[in-house]
Amino acid sequence: ESCSSSEWNIKNYTHTEPPETKTPKKKSIFSSRAGLGGLYSRSAAPKEKVVLKVGVVNKYGYTLLCRFTDLKPEKGIRVKVNKKKLAIFLVNDSVYVMDDKCTHQDVPLSPGDIEEYKGEPAVKCPGHGLKFNLKTGACSAKKYTQPVYASKVKGEIVWGKLRNK
Repeated sequence: ESCSSSEWNIKNYTHTEPPETKTPKKKSIFSSRAGLGGLYSRSAAPKEKVVLKVGVVNKYGYTLLCRFTDLKPEKGIRVKVNKKKLAIFLVNDSVYVMDDKCTHQDVPLSPGDIEEYKGEPAVKCPGHGLKFNLKTGACSAKKYTQPVYASKVKGEIVWGKLRNK
C-alpha cells in the first residue's frame, strides 16, 4: 500500500519514555564520616519502549489516531482507523477530526482547503466546493452534515473519541 503526502497510514510506531532519574544529593561532612562514600546515586533504569498502534482505544474511550508532528498547519491528513477513514486538520493550534468522506458526493475532504465560514474554521470540499464547519460538521448547504469527533492531544499523540460511551 502506498501513501500520498496527505495520508498517514503507518500501523504503529515506537515511543520512548525517558528513564526515571534522581538528582544527586550534595556531599555532606556527615555522609563522608559515616563511610557512605559521598554522593547519593542510583542507577537509572533503561529506557522503556512502548509500541502504540493506530486504532488502540484507551480506558477513556479515545482512539489513537496519529502523532501531532504528522499534522501540518492549515492542511488535512487522511488516517485509516480499522475500516473508518478520517480527515484530521490542524487549524490555529486546534485539532479537528471528521469523516473523510463528504456526505454530499463521497469525495475525500482531507485534501480540501481550510477557509473561514461564518467566523468558524471550515474545510472546502474539493469536489463541489461545499464548506463544512470543522467544529460542528454543519455544511454551507443546510441539508448536509458531516460527522465530527472530539479530539485531544496528549504528549505527542492525537486521540479521537470515535465511539459514543
